[in-house]
Amino acid sequence: MKRIIVFLLAFILLLTMPACAANDAGSADGAPSGEAAPAEPPAERVNPAPPPAEASPLSMQENAGQEIVLTVAGQQLSVDWAENSSVDALRELLKKGDITLDMSDYGGFEKGAPLPEELPQNNEQMNADAGDVILYQGRQCVIYYDKNSWSLTPLGKIAGLSRTELQSLLGTGNVAAVFSLEKAVQNRRSR
Repeated sequence: MKRIIVFLLAFILLLTMPACAANDAGSADGAPSGEAAPAEPPAERVNPAPPPAEASPLSMQENAGQEIVLTVAGQQLSVDWAENSSVDALRELLKKGDITLDMSDYGGFEKGAPLPEELPQNNEQMNADAGDVILYQGRQCVIYYDKNSWSLTPLGKIAGLSRTELQSLLGTGNVAAVFSLEKAVQNRRSR
């Protein structure tokens, strides 16, 4: 009988210990006494990314009819541009004139070059793929022709080209990429 009582008490004690440890704030960093603090806080607490910057109604109205055009190796590409403050800032920069970048290969999965000015970042953890046009660290413009995972700012996505076609267009050496502004189709027709 004593063995059964001892067994039950030990079992109850084991059930209540995790609950006590969860409420124990015995160390300065909040880790339970006798345990090392976790190496890093849970992912949801680590530098939470600010929500992507939304384009204000005023900036959307000012930029209406101003499409960013990307021409690579002399071929104008169809790009679905992101709606964020980085693209708005690129559009503002292009009002000063076209930007020609001498893009070089990096890592066997992207072509990149520095922009003339830093743009605001809207970083998000993403899995970049062929056709993604990315802003890296606020200053580097990158066109992906393969996969990569990192915290990046999406600028746009090249449409209508397969991975193979994009790799062929970008080539093996440096390539010229020209960013420019073009008035919307309806504005061109009214001329």
